[in-house]
Amino acid sequence: MSVSIGILRKYIKANLLLKDFLQDRLTKETTQRDFSDLPFRFTEISKILLDVASDDLETPDKLRSLLKDLREARQAKSRDGLQSLDHSELSLPNLCSMEINEIRPFFVQSMHLLTHLVREPTSAP
Repeated sequence: MSVSIGILRKYIKANLLLKDFLQDRLTKETTQRDFSDLPFRFTEISKILLDVASDDLETPDKLRSLLKDLREARQAKSRDGLQSLDHSELSLPNLCSMEINEIRPFFVQSMHLLTHLVREPTSAP
């Protein structure tokens, strides 16, 4: 009986920690300029957990909502970072794997165009 109570306590604690973790990260994303530190494969892991183990989570809809809000906040920061793109570098520390892959096509094309414009400035008549 004590083993099942211990497992139940860990289960409840894990559910509370996950919700608190997401809420904390969302607060940081919406109040700080920089990206909050998340695991590199955060989006993939959260999708798998919600797809496979949503029945085991206490409030999967609340977690989905927090994840959606977190993703939208981080996408807004990515767009802001891409607006400040210059010809030499882009610095967006703490991006996750999925976020890197989302901006990669735009970034590569933009860097190619910026490099071309910097190397060959138009001559004034």
